[in-house]
Amino acid sequence: MYVVELAGGKIWRRHVDQLRQRWARSSLDVESAEVSDPDEQPIPPPREVSDAAPSMDTENKIVDQCETLQLQSAVTAKYVAEVLPEKKQHVVSAASSAREVLIRRLNLVRSVCESEEQRLLEMVHTEEERAHQNILTQQVHWTESLRKLDALRTYLVAMITATDDRSLVQAEEEIYERMEEAEGILKPQESEKLNFNPQCIQSPLMSRLWAAAVLCWNSAQMKSTLMRKQSAHS
Repeated sequence: MYVVELAGGKIWRRHVDQLRQRWARSSLDVESAEVSDPDEQPIPPPREVSDAAPSMDTENKIVDQCETLQLQSAVTAKYVAEVLPEKKQHVVSAASSAREVLIRRLNLVRSVCESEEQRLLEMVHTEEERAHQNILTQQVHWTESLRKLDALRTYLVAMITATDDRSLVQAEEEIYERMEEAEGILKPQESEKLNFNPQCIQSPLMSRLWAAAVLCWNSAQMKSTLMRKQSAHS
């Protein structure tokens, strides 16, 4: 950019290319003037200052716009050559880091869930074995009690039907002992020990995961329902 001060305080701002073009045209005019006959060359009319002023303003605006475009082009070229490649590299690096973090978190969640699953399955198996063992114990106990009751009932029936009165009186003490033995055999009672305890699978971790899964599923179902309604209305 060159600033040329003219007589009368006028200021011209010219780009170097503009000056070169003007210098080239002036040189050609001088050479043609030297070769041609001065008498044959028409004398150009004098340029009035009032006509030159708007032209100079327009040229100055064009020069300013050229400089602005040149600066903008330089900034854009630097952005394309330096900033965008750096952004691209940062995106690749950030995406890679995000994948690694996601994989580590999912692996941790998967490991914790597998450990909790194994622990709860073992709890279920232990509870099942406990209930089975209690049932087997009760089965043995009450089978033996049933055998004793049948034996006592058979003994008492035989004493009544196959024993005469004298022998019955003589066996009275033995009969009373057998009857007391029968009274000592209790009736079966309902017991929670014979049932499977569903509380053995209670886990705060699984409860939270289950609640989160239900919320996600409900959200997905609601979104699908809204999309179907919108499609039906459209």
